[in-house]
This record gives sequence, C-alpha cells and structure tokens, in this order.
Amino acid sequence: MANTSLDAESQHMHKRSTDHAASTNSTRGDSRVLRVLPRRGHPHKIAVDSEGPAEATTPAGRHYPEIPLHIQATPTHIADSIARRPFKRRRLDIDTSACPALDTGDLTPPAAVQSCGNCSTNRPGRWCRSKLLLVTICRACYRYESKHCKSRPSFLAERARARAEPSLIIQCGNCSSTGTASGWHSSKILVGANICSACDRYERRHSKCRPLSLAQLPRRTVDPEDCGNCGTRTSSKNEWLHSTLLIGHKICCTCYAYEKKHSKCRPPSLIQRAQERAQLHTECGNCRSKTSADSIWHSSILQPSVKLCQACDSYERRTGTSRPESLNKRKSWHLTKCNNCGERKPREWRTDDQGKTLCDEFRSLRFLVQSFFWLTWKRRCGIYYLANGFARPLSSEDIRRRRARLRRERHRNPPADVPETSTGSRIQAKPSAAPSRVCSNCQSTTVTRGWGDSMLELDWLCRACKQYEIKHKRHRPLSVIQRVRLHPGPDGCSNCGIAESQWRGRWNRSILTPGWIICHVCKSYERLQKRHRPQRLWKDT
Repeated sequence: MANTSLDAESQHMHKRSTDHAASTNSTRGDSRVLRVLPRRGHPHKIAVDSEGPAEATTPAGRHYPEIPLHIQATPTHIADSIARRPFKRRRLDIDTSACPALDTGDLTPPAAVQSCGNCSTNRPGRWCRSKLLLVTICRACYRYESKHCKSRPSFLAERARARAEPSLIIQCGNCSSTGTASGWHSSKILVGANICSACDRYERRHSKCRPLSLAQLPRRTVDPEDCGNCGTRTSSKNEWLHSTLLIGHKICCTCYAYEKKHSKCRPPSLIQRAQERAQLHTECGNCRSKTSADSIWHSSILQPSVKLCQACDSYERRTGTSRPESLNKRKSWHLTKCNNCGERKPREWRTDDQGKTLCDEFRSLRFLVQSFFWLTWKRRCGIYYLANGFARPLSSEDIRRRRARLRRERHRNPPADVPETSTGSRIQAKPSAAPSRVCSNCQSTTVTRGWGDSMLELDWLCRACKQYEIKHKRHRPLSVIQRVRLHPGPDGCSNCGIAESQWRGRWNRSILTPGWIICHVCKSYERLQKRHRPQRLWKDT
C-alpha cells in the first residue's frame, strides 16, 4: 500500500516537470511579457495581452517592472509568491517623468527661485523645502524649523543680516539706540524687537522694560570732583556710586549707604554735622590716628565725649571693649626694621643691650622653651641674641669664621684652671654663651641650649631650672641642684680612675657602692650588668 502511494506521487512530479519544460520551449521565442498589478486586500493578478505588453491599470499611473510571459505557465500559488517576492537590486530604466515631486527636504531650487520664502534672503547657498510653508527656504530657516517645529521669526533674520552687513543700522526697540556694547538681544517683553545690551540687562534684572529716563542719562567717563548730594570731594576707598534718586549724579559712599538704607537722600542736617565733626576732631581718641576710613568721626559708646575713627568704632560696637594697642600698631609694622638682618615681617620686636631693634617671631619666651626643636629651624635675631649674647650671623661663612676665631683664641690662651689629663692634654671647657648672666636659682653661669625667663619672677634661668619650672610649676630645689653637680675625687673616677667623663663631662653616683663618683662609661656598665666595670675593660676608654 505504501509503495503504491509513493509511485503515484513520483509520477505526478514527473508530469509537472514535463509540462513546465514544454511550456518553456513553446514561449522561448515569444516577446510578450506580463505585468504585476498591485492591489490591496487580495493577491496580485497577472494580466496577459496577446498582442503586446500588458498595460497597468493602477490609479496613480505608476509603471512596474515587466515579468516574462513564461511565468504564466506556473501554477497560481507559485505566481502569487513570485509577485510578492521582492526583486533583487538591478539597474532598471524606469521613466520617472510622470512621478510626483517627493518632499525630501533638501532639493536644489529651480533657477527662478532667488529668495527665501520665509526671511526673503537672497544670499547664495543651500536651499531646502519647508514642511510647514511648503515653499523653498534657506538653510538657516530650515534648521530653525526642524529644531523648534515652527517658522523662524523675522527679528532673528534681521539680526543675522545685521551681523553679516555691518553697514546696516539697527535701532534698539526700547531706547532707540543705534549702538550696543555686547551685541543685540531679543526682548522677552517686546516680542519681536531687538534691544541693546543695556536694556537687556535691565530687563533680566527687573523683569520690565528699561525706562527712558535712565537711557537718556549723560554718560560720564571720569569720576566727579564732588558728591552730588553732600558736595564732599573725598569718598572712602576713593569709590563713587550712582544714585538711584538723583538721576545722573554720582555720590560718595556715605550718602549711598544712607540712601540704600532709608530710601531717601541724606538730609543736610546730617551732612552739616559730619562736616563740623571733621573740622573739630582731627585725631582718634583711642589709636591717635589722623584719618578715618569713612571720613567720619564717631562717638564712643563707653565714653561719649571721645571721638573714634571708623576702625576703633567698629571694634567697640562688635566687642563692647576698646580696641587694644596691639591692633593699632599693626599699621606701623612695615615701618620697623631689624638692625641685624633688615627683616620687616615679624609681629614682635626685641631690643638688645644697646637699644637696637631686633626681629622676634615668638610672643613669649615660655613658648620658645617649649618648642625649642622647631625654633632651631626658624630662629630670629632677638632670640639668638637672648640665647648667645651676640648678634646672629647672617650666613654660614660668618659662622665658620667665628668658630675658627674662637678655636684659635682657646688654643693661644688656654684657661689656667683647666686640669690636665693623664696623657697631658688639657680639657677644653665650653665657654659661656653669655658670661655676664647668672642663673637666679642655681647661680650657674653656663647653659647648654640658651637662657630663659622665669614665669614666677622677672629673672633669668638656665635651661635646667627653666625646664624644671615648666614641668613642676615651682623653683628647682637645692637638693636637685647639688645632686647634679658632682665632682670626682683627686684620682678621678672612683672605679677606673679616669680624670674626664666621656659624655659632656658628667659624673654619676654609684648605685652599688655609696659615696663613689664614677664616670659615664662605668655608670652605663653598672646599669646593664648590675656590677662594677672590671679592670680589663678600662683600657678601652
């Protein structure tokens, strides 16, 4: 049964191929063609004309590609699929003379068109077709229409024409001015009008048109010689301002501040009173200044009979106290000069024994002692003289020369009380930085890192006493002073017998043997090993 059905199907396919070949051979020499007529709602139909090419019956009269006649031999469903199938891209000679004009936007206008249909410009360039006006327009109008979906306003075209043609004169729609500072602007109140930059700024700030009274003011190129209200010839900070009430006049800062606060002109009574004060009072009662910032002398709140300058009056009203002298002297900082290095910037100054002015960066000597490490990098002449007793050298060459000179003097004139060591060399004692000074607490004349002033008394202290006073808030006791000042016996160190201690000449008490005074090396060994330093190690020192 299955074989019978397969044989019937194969015979049917062979018959269809035979019929198709016969129809192809019969129509190979025929020049007749078919046309595919598109019709909405149902498949395309194929119309055959026996005498010649078939004519299309479309309402628009459009011509379609011709199909060979041998396609008619195919079944109806195959012909419909071929008609619906899109044709491959090929070069076809189609007559487009009867086609309507397409609205593509960019078209070259005919030779008769010489101006834009919107702005009437006749400048050469690219031309486009308007989608709203259905006329040929210029490129600028076409871009505006594509962006805003409306026609380009005429004032924009006039502005562009004015920029392109500088000789064209345009008047402001508000003040009728023919000149502008920064170009022409479109007014939001006067729709379609071009206004100058001054009217545009006034309109943006006040949301209204600029009045003609302001537009007709005479322009002043220089500052006036006197105030338009009070007649004064001086203004604070040498600044003159436009009056909003006295049109066309410039006034001083005092009259402008009164006008801005009270919305009226400064009365003559206040002007006369200010002039009388200026004549009677020529000096500030607090800082003794001869001038005031606002050219007005103010009555003090604390002492009404005293007149103050503007700076002292502002400080008094803000803090309720008089302005201190430290603030008053800031004006004369640039007049003070260090006699050693010529510095003018420090806030504080110091004088030496001869009365010369030296620069001093720090406010108090207590701060100096607490921050000595930072002070070594930012030292001033006053601090250096206070610590060393002589002027600060200005260059490293001066320091090297001074050290060489001191070294030669010590070598030529050694001190008589300096003991000799076992090798015969003398111990060079460190000279005092300021030999004329004596510590008021321990009576020491030598210091390691400078002198300091006592917080409890107005006396000089050595560094050890000053550090003890800062830490314990009291004087350094005598027991501590005597414990530090240790002197070895006639044989030197009680352990090794050396006559010179290796670390800054300091001597220490022995922990193991009371009454012994030992050198620094023996003390270090005793702390680490908990026993006396043996004799076999003495030769190392």
